[in-house]
Amino acid sequence: MVSLAGSFLIANTALADSNFSRSVVLMLVHDENGATGVVINRSVKVDGVPFPVYVGGPVESPGVILVHGHPQWSTGEDDGGVRPAHAEVAAGIYIGDAACFKRATESNAKELLRVRVFRNYSGWGPGQLEGELAESAWSVAAASPTILFETPIDEIWLRLKRAVIPQPSAN
Repeated sequence: MVSLAGSFLIANTALADSNFSRSVVLMLVHDENGATGVVINRSVKVDGVPFPVYVGGPVESPGVILVHGHPQWSTGEDDGGVRPAHAEVAAGIYIGDAACFKRATESNAKELLRVRVFRNYSGWGPGQLEGELAESAWSVAAASPTILFETPIDEIWLRLKRAVIPQPSAN
């Protein structure tokens, strides 16, 4: 099995599940036990938070999931080593923790903040995602911090969808 962790899943138009229609999922984990990711292109309004919060998916989470693009946040301030909870999901995309959330909420407004907070997540049991891929419900693309942090959310799906659709030959 090839792991899709660190990839984007792009919902194909035939995907009938309303939770995932025109969605893009950042895959965080994918192994023989199943898969976990977060829908990156659906935000929700949450009072008191100085940045957008994203739906993440239909599975309720006991807390939030934070993904960021600040490599310096992933090193321990005491010893300079990598903090264990700060796995790099894809090049330039990291899982954060409560300290990262605090840094994000206290950041200077002039600072370019590369943070996404998700209130829920998307999950698949063993073999479930592989079945959906075999049914062509999803396309796959490498995750990119540029798409995740810099592309307006209402443009993400279409931009990625265009990138994975084979272009007709001019011959």
